[in-house]
Amino acid sequence: MKKVVLLINPSHDREGEQIHSSPHRVHRDIPPMSILTLGSYLRQKGVDVIIFDTHIDSHYSETLAEYFKQFEIILVGMTTFVGRFIHNAIELGNIIKGLKPEVPIVWGGPLVSTLPEKCLREGNADYVVLYEGEMPLYLLAQALTERKPVDGIPNLGYRKNGELRFTRVDYAAERYDGIIRWDLLSNPMNRQQIPYVAYLFTSRGCPYSCSFCYHLMDSNSRIIKKYACRSAEQVLEEIDFLRDRYQINVVSFGDDNFLAEKKRVLKILEGVRKRGLYIEQCVGTFSDLNEEVIEALSGICQTVICSIETASERLSKFIKKPINLRTVDPTVQKLADHGINTYHNFMFGLPGETDEDRKRAVDLGIGLKKINAYVRLIPSFFTPLPGTPIYCYLETSMGISVNKSLKEWGDCEFIGCPDSYKFRPWISAEEQSFLAQMIDLFRDFFVSLNSPVNNGQKARIESYPRLRYIFQNMDKVAYPPDGNPKYLLDKILGGDAIGAIEGIPAN
Repeated sequence: MKKVVLLINPSHDREGEQIHSSPHRVHRDIPPMSILTLGSYLRQKGVDVIIFDTHIDSHYSETLAEYFKQFEIILVGMTTFVGRFIHNAIELGNIIKGLKPEVPIVWGGPLVSTLPEKCLREGNADYVVLYEGEMPLYLLAQALTERKPVDGIPNLGYRKNGELRFTRVDYAAERYDGIIRWDLLSNPMNRQQIPYVAYLFTSRGCPYSCSFCYHLMDSNSRIIKKYACRSAEQVLEEIDFLRDRYQINVVSFGDDNFLAEKKRVLKILEGVRKRGLYIEQCVGTFSDLNEEVIEALSGICQTVICSIETASERLSKFIKKPINLRTVDPTVQKLADHGINTYHNFMFGLPGETDEDRKRAVDLGIGLKKINAYVRLIPSFFTPLPGTPIYCYLETSMGISVNKSLKEWGDCEFIGCPDSYKFRPWISAEEQSFLAQMIDLFRDFFVSLNSPVNNGQKARIESYPRLRYIFQNMDKVAYPPDGNPKYLLDKILGGDAIGAIEGIPAN
C-alpha cells in the first residue's frame, strides 16, 4: 500500500452538516491554507500527502474509512484553533483511533502553540507541533517511517511513559515559501473557482502588536515577532501559475496585513495590473493606506478590509491598535473615489467599554455609509484569546481569570451565544445578553446591502432605553441606491469586467 501523510482541516462545521450556502452566483470557499502549505512542503520533500477538508466533505466517518482502506497512513495532522475546531479534532481523532489505533495523531496551529499541555492531556493527540510546523512535521513523518527517536526534532511535544515531553524550540524553523501545490485539493481550482477561491498568502504574521491578536498567542506569554514576507517576484510567479494552469484571473490575498511592506506591495500591484488581472479583496491597516498605495489599487481591487475594532481612542490605546481614528473617514473617501469598497471589523465588550463608546461606533458607521453606501461593518464579541497580551493583562493586572479546559475552549464563540459568556467574566450575564442584542442590530444595520429600520428592529430598540441611545441616529444612515451588489468575481467570470470596475464594488 502507498504510504501517505493525511492532513485534515477539522473546520467549525459538524459532521453531516450541510455545506453553507453562498450569496454569490459563483460559489466558492477559502481553501484550508495551513494544511495546504504543510502539504506543499511535504510534497517538496518527497512525501505523499492527502488533504481532507471537512468543511467541503462533512461526512467524516465514511471518507476516513476509505482512506484507511486505500493507503498506509504514516500520521494524521490537524490544525486546531479556539472554538468548534477543538471538538471536531477530538471527534475525528476518536474515529481514527477506532479505525487504526496505532496511527499517530498530530495537532498543530495557534491553539497548540499556546496550550500544548492541555492539547496533549485533554485532547487525543499523540504529538503536538508548536510554532512553525513544516520542518518538524516532515522530520516526524520521517522518524515514524524509519522507526527512529523523535527527541531531536524541534518544536515537538509528546507523551512518553505517561509523561509530557517537549523538545527544543526553534522559532526560525524552515518554512515553505514556494508555489502552493493546488493540485493537492480534492476539489481542484478552476476558472469558476468552485469550490475554492484563489486565496494567496504573501506573508506570515503582522508587523504590528495589537494586544488581542492571535499572532501573539504563546504558551510562555512572550511576544514573538513572526512577520515574514515572500518576494514580489515569488507572488507574481504564483499568480502566473494560477492563470496559466487554471485560467484564473481573480485572486484574493489572505494575509493579515497584505499592505504592510509598501515597496513590495507596489511591485505586486503593478504586476497584477500589467497582467490584466483583478484582486477580489485584501487586508490592510489605515496606517498603510497612503495616496500611492490607494492609486495602485485603483481599478484592479474590489475590496480592502481594514479593521477599526473600536471608535474610542481610549480603547484603541488599550488594545494597542495602530490607528488614528481621524484618518478613517478621509481614507474611506479616497478609496471610494477610486471605486474601492471597504469592510471594517469592530469588537464590542472590551473591558471598560461604555454605551458612549458603542454609540460612537454606530455614528462612525453612519458616517462611513454616507461616504460609500456599500461599506460593511462586521461586529464581534470581544473574547480574550489565551496567551495574548490582553489575556495576560486581565489575569495579572485585573485579577480576572479566563483559564478554561480544552473542552470549554471548544465551546468558545465570538458572537455572544450563551456558552461563550464564561469567557468574559468582567461582564455580567445580563449585560452580555444586552450586548448580544446590540451586536445583532449593529450587524443588520451595517451590512453592504442595508435597508431602513424595520418594525421588528424598532421594537427591539424601544424595549431598551440604552439601545435607543446607542442607535438614536439610525434615521440618518444611507442605503445602496439600487439594492443590488456589484460583485467583481461574478461579473468577471461572466465576461463583464469593465462594468465591475467602473461601479463601486460591494460584496
